[in-house]
Amino acid sequence: TIKNNIVKGEVPDLYVTNFVYDHVEDNTKVISHYRKYMPTGRLISWNDTKPLKSWHLLLMHSLLYKTDIIKKSGIILPEHTFYVDNLYAYGNMPLVKKLYYLDINLYHYFIGRPDQSVTIDNIVKRYDQQIRVMNAMIDAYSYKEISKLDKGLRKQMKHTLGTIILNTVFFTTAVNTLERREAYKNFWLGVKEKDHSMYKFLKNRTKVAFLNGLSFKTKGKVTTIGYNYLRKHVKLG
Repeated sequence: TIKNNIVKGEVPDLYVTNFVYDHVEDNTKVISHYRKYMPTGRLISWNDTKPLKSWHLLLMHSLLYKTDIIKKSGIILPEHTFYVDNLYAYGNMPLVKKLYYLDINLYHYFIGRPDQSVTIDNIVKRYDQQIRVMNAMIDAYSYKEISKLDKGLRKQMKHTLGTIILNTVFFTTAVNTLERREAYKNFWLGVKEKDHSMYKFLKNRTKVAFLNGLSFKTKGKVTTIGYNYLRKHVKLG
């Protein structure tokens, strides 16, 4: 496909492909595809895409950026940090003008190994790294900058922010300790101080809005139940 696109002079900034969740513990596979959200097999713009729903995201596993896009974006991934794939996927989006959805299962993501970063024990342990990545995503583009983007791109980026902020809340509140309470409080204070519009969006217009008013302990219980449900029934991790 890439060779054919080069011959035709239609090389996109981004190829989107499917990926497969391979669950090693029960030998099941779940294909993550984007057929409902974007046309297949042709050059498109962000405005040709439909907003992703629920827990569906444009993840690193599905994105093949043109090298120039990555260089121009200036996005720097934090070192010695897990979960930076979220920043990689999100941070390069605004430079993409043309994309191409290739409906093939290119990447296999093996789930179920005890040492993986997405196991619930490791998620709980590495909450500070998720906060670091979330802060980097917020710093990458202000809410004002995002609001000026084309509608299709704007919706994709807001959807990504809304999902990752919920992950961040879950990572942080999963265990009720004084250290985590302080980290959670300082995170929101920092966002509010840096970008008040972003703060209002993340706090009141994303998936975490329903948690407002709940105690720290209750937030942790609710998000943990949700995460376990997704792992079991939706099998997204």
